[in-house]
Amino acid sequence: MMTVAVDHAPSAVVANTFPYDQWHDRYQEYYQTGLKQYLHSQGVDLRFLSRTHFPTFLKVLRRVRDASTLRQVLRSHSGTMGEYLDWVARHIGAQHTPSASLVGEYLFWLDALRSAKVCIDTHDSGTINSPSLLEGCDIYLKTNYWKGYDYDPRVRPFYVCNPVVLPHIDELKAMRRQPPVFDLCFLVRVWGGQTGMEGIEHCMRLLEAVAKVRAKKFLLAELLIGDTDAQARRLGMSGIPTTTRRFGLKQLWQVTAQSRLNVTRLGNHHCMSWRMTDLLALGACTVLDQHPKTLWPAPFVAHQHYYSLNATTSNEEPVAPDSYYAMIPEMVEELLAQRELQEDIRRHSAEYFDHYLRPIRIGAQIHDLLRGSIPEVGDETSTLTSRGSKHLVIS
Repeated sequence: MMTVAVDHAPSAVVANTFPYDQWHDRYQEYYQTGLKQYLHSQGVDLRFLSRTHFPTFLKVLRRVRDASTLRQVLRSHSGTMGEYLDWVARHIGAQHTPSASLVGEYLFWLDALRSAKVCIDTHDSGTINSPSLLEGCDIYLKTNYWKGYDYDPRVRPFYVCNPVVLPHIDELKAMRRQPPVFDLCFLVRVWGGQTGMEGIEHCMRLLEAVAKVRAKKFLLAELLIGDTDAQARRLGMSGIPTTTRRFGLKQLWQVTAQSRLNVTRLGNHHCMSWRMTDLLALGACTVLDQHPKTLWPAPFVAHQHYYSLNATTSNEEPVAPDSYYAMIPEMVEELLAQRELQEDIRRHSAEYFDHYLRPIRIGAQIHDLLRGSIPEVGDETSTLTSRGSKHLVIS
């Protein structure tokens, strides 16, 4: 029986792009960059499909709209400037919006007649963000693939990747193995959960527990929502510095690289956070507040790629039992005494990034997952026939 020839690179790949959408292109940027690099190495170009004649200008407008320095101006003018930017954008193509802002669509042409469609769902929730796109694709990659969920066979786990690091990867890798200045570092944005409010108490208790560790520490709490004055007073009682401003990325990475241990929490919605990308790129010894609830294609293993404080939370129980926070100082001090384990975690973390999360490796794995999922042409369940796939048009 004849099979689809996908052992080599496809003949063409097309990706949807929505340059003014708040989420779509930003959340797909790492995967698109990876595919572009991998396909280029195979002599194939990644082509972008936009329903506007001015995608570059729309991207500039979006960046202006979303720039943190401009938000203050927009708020001071009662939204007038923001509304004007939206009006301009709508008149040059921004009225075209994605089926789902957090799902990217990629059409792989295997030859002149046959194609396969890949979707990449970056939504924090474990549920499928777009059942209609799942129905119309051949493989659906879920970056927050939750343990214990009953997924359609086409749904596969994939990596959460932070696009912010893309221009800085070589710089981050060069910062590995810097001489330590701090025993541990814990910088955290104090929020989390469905509305952001539910995770505040967990962050506060983590900070208070880590502050008790007998070591040279770099602690900083970024206060975002709720009664930030009361939060600052409470944390101040434990000697924990606070700020309401964003901590600079270069400063964050420098302190991270100079710390033996880096404490962090899961993302806002109990998923893997973007920050894990730069921690792995730096080859950091990462200490998570709890074990990950999601799966990645390559196993992410406790005591190999991270250390867990076991302060498990959930939507139903946003705060761990008191006893778990009480154990944190001793757990961290014991880990600080285990230099060999720290070195092992740092080494395995750097290797994990290099083997799996470098953009070109991300692109290669997308291609390989597709290659392994294409059924034989003669299979009755196949969407690929001599007449081509039924998924020829990106929605």
